[in-house]
Amino acid sequence: MPRQKPRPAPPSPAPPDKTPAVDKQQAFRFPPGRTMPTPAQLAKASVAKRPSPPDRAELMLRLSLRREALERLTVRAIEQGRKLEALVQDLLEDAAKDGTE
Repeated sequence: MPRQKPRPAPPSPAPPDKTPAVDKQQAFRFPPGRTMPTPAQLAKASVAKRPSPPDRAELMLRLSLRREALERLTVRAIEQGRKLEALVQDLLEDAAKDGTE
């Protein structure tokens, strides 16, 4: 009869997470008298750090789209005689305008 290998012991359960919940306001330490920046202020500072021309900011973006959506966008770009990247850029810029008005 062939010799059976001993089974390894089952893994021990993971220890409970003992990380205390942190309030977002407490996560950032500001000197007394200084308030937390607004999301708009944080976004402006973040975009300002990107190396690009003064009126534009470069963003490298990789998207994972449903195949049907990508095919529709590609058809639209071909019909307009444009690159897909330019079409997506215009769509994003238009969406950003619509969201702020």
